[in-house]
Amino acid sequence: MLDHQQLVDEIRSFLAAHDATVTTALKELSAAYVDACKLANQKLRRCGDFLKRGLTSEALQLAKDEKLLDLVATLDFVELPQWGEVSRKLGLLPPPRLLLETAEALDKAHADQRPMDELMRRHRLFALARAPVTARLGIMRKLAAIDAKNRVWEEDITEFEKKRFREIQYEADQALARDDGKTLTGLWKELHQTTWAVTPPPPLLQSVSRRLLEKLEVEIHDAFTAQAVTKLQRLRDQWKELIQATVLPASDPLMRRPARALAWLEEREKELAVEVAFQKAVADLEQALDNNLKENLLEEYRMTALRHRPALPAAVEQRFQLHIKEIKKDRRKGRWETLLAVSVAPVGIVGVAALLFFLMKREEWIYLAPVFVAGSILLAVLFSKVLRNPPRS
Repeated sequence: MLDHQQLVDEIRSFLAAHDATVTTALKELSAAYVDACKLANQKLRRCGDFLKRGLTSEALQLAKDEKLLDLVATLDFVELPQWGEVSRKLGLLPPPRLLLETAEALDKAHADQRPMDELMRRHRLFALARAPVTARLGIMRKLAAIDAKNRVWEEDITEFEKKRFREIQYEADQALARDDGKTLTGLWKELHQTTWAVTPPPPLLQSVSRRLLEKLEVEIHDAFTAQAVTKLQRLRDQWKELIQATVLPASDPLMRRPARALAWLEEREKELAVEVAFQKAVADLEQALDNNLKENLLEEYRMTALRHRPALPAAVEQRFQLHIKEIKKDRRKGRWETLLAVSVAPVGIVGVAALLFFLMKREEWIYLAPVFVAGSILLAVLFSKVLRNPPRS
């Protein structure tokens, strides 16, 4: 039976060969890896139970006796996501998810107790397992942080970073060849977001940036062809972020390729902004009509909307005109009633005064009070018409 490291090596060899043939040996290899993961998870659960109960020493001792972290480190190889995808496509047993949270908890507990010893152990393990450079660099940087006076770590980190730079160049070429934008983005972020001991070579930065920009330019062109505004906006933001951090010269033809698409997007955004402003102005006008505002305010709302478009929607324009017509009609009616009241009021005053004078002459005192009251009411009604009907504006 294959040991765990040999098992993982066999899987890596299969992935590197790009052979999609399902053989008995491959099925056995898949089953063996699944069994190894299940065994590791079983042991991890026991250790996790100890940790939850506060039995840290017991958990660490069990992990040490079972060589559990070594097993997990071996099974959690870099190409595991690729192996899982291949297993699903070929109908093989899918690898179970390793309980890495528990392994990390064990690792932290162990590191808290003996940080340098643990890191050294993992450093030796990674060296023996020929772990990926990125994994080994991570361990070396932790060792350098703890053992800062030891210049050996700085020298090793420098050597491995240079090796990683060569890997990044190769991985970028491969990612571009298979149109893998996700990997290119990851490499670009690694170069720009990692704290390197050695400054990444400008040609490498330029190479990765150019490959990512080329991939992004194709996506921008496709989004422009489909007139997918939202997607194009997202890609435009990515392009600008890359341009700000790139070392490509401004004269590079690649920098000008998406100009047409980005110019179209800018014009489209302006049109959309105008449309949004117009729709808001129309909604404000309709709200003003609902609130029965004065004619001059309604005209202002209408003119605000017409600054964005040459004409209002037909239904809104018709409603506006009918509303203005009603306002003018009410104003004319009010003016006529006011004029009538102004005209009749003097006659009423004279008539009431004459009648009162006549009744006083005839000494008809019994009729005097009713006539006075009736006359007062009539005059009050007439004057109220004058005061309550100013012209509407």
